[in-house]
Amino acid sequence: AAAGGDVQVTGAVLDGRVKAGGSVHVDQAILGTCCEVQADGDITCQHAMSALLRAGGRIEISDEATWCRLQAEHIDIDGGRGLAFGGELRARQTIHLRVAGTPNGAATRLSVCDLDEEHAELATREADDAKVTRTAVRPTGSHQQARQRLLLRQRDMLRTATIRIADTVHPGVVIQFGQVAMSISETLHDVTFHYDPEQNAIVRGPLPAHVPVTPRDGPGK
Repeated sequence: AAAGGDVQVTGAVLDGRVKAGGSVHVDQAILGTCCEVQADGDITCQHAMSALLRAGGRIEISDEATWCRLQAEHIDIDGGRGLAFGGELRARQTIHLRVAGTPNGAATRLSVCDLDEEHAELATREADDAKVTRTAVRPTGSHQQARQRLLLRQRDMLRTATIRIADTVHPGVVIQFGQVAMSISETLHDVTFHYDPEQNAIVRGPLPAHVPVTPRDGPGK
């Protein structure tokens, strides 16, 4: 199903595809390895399993997400069980969960400030230009400027990005900020992660007081 505006699903999306120019609200679940929900705005549902969700704004799941691929500006799974395990959660700015991963170490990646798609698109343009000119893939001045703009954009995003897990982070979870990643090796409780540019490292604790925190009702609301 495709729509130029908002989409309201009163039941569940089961191995289906939904694309909306606005937001998508699903009363129940989004389920299935062939299930794909895309929205220029927000996506909200009760729980999701084995599905791909891509939102231009916020993804808000009221209970849990298991073995999903989530991509959005902000990802919130902090009601009900507030659980995310398996798969990948990729947000531009913030991820808020109650529980991340499982006691048996289900592979789970939480990533913010991820511009891999933009870098891949730039690489494709460079390769296409090389085919036209029949030269080796070599960044032109415009490509170099585009790459520099992406790096500056990511640096700005890293200043305010946070990953917050209010209850438990299990071993096996990977925390990633931009290109910097760390694996959790011990159970942690009530923790916030942010990026420290001076150390070029991911650190625990809230953002410094002088850094503005992105509001929960920011873009996508």
